[in-house]
Amino acid sequence: MSWDPDHLPDQTGHTIAVTGATAGIGYFAAEQLAAAGAHVVLVSRSATKLDRARTTLLQQVPGAAVSTTVVDLASLASVREAADELSRLPRLDGIFLNGGAMSPCRGELTADGLPVAVGTHVVADVALVAGVLDRLASTGAEQGTVGRIVHASTGFVRRFARHRDRRGEPGDRVGAAHRRVLIGATVRPGQLAGQRPAGPAYREVVLPRSTTEGAHDG
Repeated sequence: MSWDPDHLPDQTGHTIAVTGATAGIGYFAAEQLAAAGAHVVLVSRSATKLDRARTTLLQQVPGAAVSTTVVDLASLASVREAADELSRLPRLDGIFLNGGAMSPCRGELTADGLPVAVGTHVVADVALVAGVLDRLASTGAEQGTVGRIVHASTGFVRRFARHRDRRGEPGDRVGAAHRRVLIGATVRPGQLAGQRPAGPAYREVVLPRSTTEGAHDG
């Protein structure tokens, strides 16, 4: 089956959260889902950017059902708050994990002491999915559907050998991105977040980003 973003399956009645939704792949996915009838929850770090993205989306898809949730993926406390907010939705049919950050500063850590790339792209995803997994499963049981966990990854850093700076240490941006991609290519947040509920309550896939796509605002 070929993929045609102009003719998505009808998503009327479905609610789908998209992280990193203020630009790039995240925004495009949100716009296409909204055009297909879904209630889309834009999830990102900046309330200002979220408002701007929501306004733009409504201009492109008049009458779309769009809401926003603020989350800082560099803070697990913020991730838990966002998960609680998403779990209170009347239904949650899917989550598209696209957010994250790639810090240009050597040694920069998240609020929880983790390297920024791994903390925001991997650990935060696991924590967010852990917080909404019950809601995904209960929506599937209530609606007779299968929820979706879609994890966006990227292949562009595979073009680089292990990058080293002048001191012979792994380079910050490319090295960190390379390590994050290797982890992200094998991690399934739903599997780490908890045991699968009985029955096909949700399905988890990894969706490669464009090879030219960079990191997204978390």
